[in-house]
Amino acid sequence: MGSFFKALGKFFLFVTVGSVFIVASILKAIFMLPVTCFYAFKKPSGEPNAADIRWFWKVIAASNTDREVLYNILRPHNRHKILIFHYCFEHMVAALRQASLFDEQEADDICYWVVSQGEGAYKLILDNPEMLPRSVRGYSDKILYGVADRIFYKKYNKPIGYSGSKI
Repeated sequence: MGSFFKALGKFFLFVTVGSVFIVASILKAIFMLPVTCFYAFKKPSGEPNAADIRWFWKVIAASNTDREVLYNILRPHNRHKILIFHYCFEHMVAALRQASLFDEQEADDICYWVVSQGEGAYKLILDNPEMLPRSVRGYSDKILYGVADRIFYKKYNKPIGYSGSKI
């Protein structure tokens, strides 16, 4: 008899969770409302949207490659915006890695540095991968990657990579 109630409980849990996602989808479709609270633990799939990318590049430009300035810009933002910034940064770095050939040991730092220089430098390198610097030693203070991680950890006591930190 106990296993029957266990199975029945699992069934109702499944139906309840499934119903929440169905209701959220219906509300989103009918009212064209962003029902993001139900999708709060999903990492964005595919490419970031155009508005997020524009915002990302504005924040990068406003920081002027200064980690503390970027920290002060991002700190007041909510969880969602901090994650968007982080995933936009990762998306830009991934595009650079695909477009360029360089020493794997410094690949991440070079890509982080290029993105940190702003949209103009980023597009220039994408169009001309041969202009990619072979090293950024001595310029690590101009790398903005990791600032969003630091803020997220201080605010939510979890690193961005934690399973509960997806958009």
